[in-house]
Amino acid sequence: MGREFFQDRSKHAGSAFRFAYLARGLAAGDFDNDGGLDIVFTRLDDQPVLLRNGVGSDHPWVGFKLQGTKSNRDAIGAKITLDTGKRKLIRWITRGASYLSSHDRRVIVGLGDGFVAGTVDAEIR
Repeated sequence: MGREFFQDRSKHAGSAFRFAYLARGLAAGDFDNDGGLDIVFTRLDDQPVLLRNGVGSDHPWVGFKLQGTKSNRDAIGAKITLDTGKRKLIRWITRGASYLSSHDRRVIVGLGDGFVAGTVDAEIR
């Protein structure tokens, strides 16, 4: 402990991070359905900015969109446990949003390098 440090990576962040914006509202979701969580934010009196995450298209992933059958139709509070054989991953269904924005209802889970197809067990509670 005490040996961690930060690096200035701003030069590698991309052109969207070189400007100041007068912005409101931010939504996260997999806009291009490639397994990478993308971000969009709205600007006042201007077009929105979409920040695409290109990592998802090169790696295996699984997505869940849960729906309750009686009450709690958005399945808020549900727990998804994935077992890939090498590691166990846990995700919770939550709701949250930003100003006049709503996030993707799906839960996107990256399965990591070395994943072997057909080896995922999922438990949803």
